[in-house]
Amino acid sequence: FLIQLRSANLQLAQTLKLPVIGTIGILLLAKQEEIVPEITPLLNDLIDQGAWISPAFYQQVLQLAGEE
Repeated sequence: FLIQLRSANLQLAQTLKLPVIGTIGILLLAKQEEIVPEITPLLNDLIDQGAWISPAFYQQVLQLAGEE
């Protein structure tokens, strides 16, 4: 997996046909692997620090994490 940090990295990964995962994907994997008990506070921390997550996507992520 490539953790996406910059768009150039994303383009390279797509060219090389590598799987790409972002921050929220990592949070979902951490929840799935029981590394973190819930991701709601982590999502809220991201938003508090300036990350923009649409309300619809926020709800979708919570559903995928079984937290809605």
